[in-house]
Amino acid sequence: MKTKYIVIIVLSLLLATGIFFAVRKARNLVKIDFGVADFQPQIKFGSIADIIKLVTDISTLTIPVKVGISLKNYGGSSFDISQVKAEIYTSDGVLLADPKQPMTEKITIVPNNTTVVYFDYWLNVPGMLALAKNLPGDTDKEKILNLLKTWFTKGAVGVQIRMKGFATAEGLTFNFNELLDI
Repeated sequence: MKTKYIVIIVLSLLLATGIFFAVRKARNLVKIDFGVADFQPQIKFGSIADIIKLVTDISTLTIPVKVGISLKNYGGSSFDISQVKAEIYTSDGVLLADPKQPMTEKITIVPNNTTVVYFDYWLNVPGMLALAKNLPGDTDKEKILNLLKTWFTKGAVGVQIRMKGFATAEGLTFNFNELLDI
């Protein structure tokens, strides 16, 4: 009978310890910030004429973009991230870019550090039009051309985007919805 109580007490302590560590890990998980570390086109242009040539047929325009997603871990635990999915929208909610492929390898983010993961995206026409709506130009083609000129000459667009998605870390999934400047 005494052995039965000892087993119950030991199992209860193990369960309580497991719950404590799971809750602590989950609390540290919410201390991860998502951001855009890099947002660069994967097309090389020699001149503005190359950009004009690209937008000649605006209906089929897509631009490959490499996006660096920064994961800032402000918590005290390391995390193995097994999945990240992030879609990029304009601040008005129009889809701007979606990833070409899913994440293929696990990454580890360490405490009090920033890890950047790079993904390939396709930038689409409706998203670029929504992004460029406040830029100068009379036609959609001119607005996108002005957007691309600014982006390729200054390296930044000067607008806000919204990154929505989720990440899975050690069996826990959390959503993010961040408004960011690019």
